[in-house]
Amino acid sequence: MGGRRADRLVILVLSLLIVAVGTGCGKKGDPLPPDVVLPAAAHDLRIGKDAESIRVSWLLPERERDIRRIVIQRSEFQTVLDRCPDCPQDFRILADLPPGDPRFDRTEGRGMAYLDRDIRSGRLYMYRIIVCNGGGACSDPSMTVELKY
Repeated sequence: MGGRRADRLVILVLSLLIVAVGTGCGKKGDPLPPDVVLPAAAHDLRIGKDAESIRVSWLLPERERDIRRIVIQRSEFQTVLDRCPDCPQDFRILADLPPGDPRFDRTEGRGMAYLDRDIRSGRLYMYRIIVCNGGGACSDPSMTVELKY
């Protein structure tokens, strides 16, 4: 009888060990080969507003020649504050477009801009940009800009 209890205990411990090793901890994401170089992030983000939209502008990285997609992420929430660095950020994809898409405004040099017209008064909006190359590798998110509308 004691042998069965010991066998069950061994099976339980091994099962828990397999679950613990299999689920592990750490950053989850698509694996990248070690020689993949991520694109540089967009920089010099700026933000402004008018009566109907928020305009986010940025500069594409100079050394990147093979940018195939630009991802604009937005986080928003209701607040009475004009700024809220400690508020929760739940970034979602607002746009995922090729750089030549007509929804982008091209500005001087490597500058680009996007108008967000899906906005509501009394909300704080935060934006960041991710650029992706032809190999599918994407930059880290750019700095975040925010604006109360």
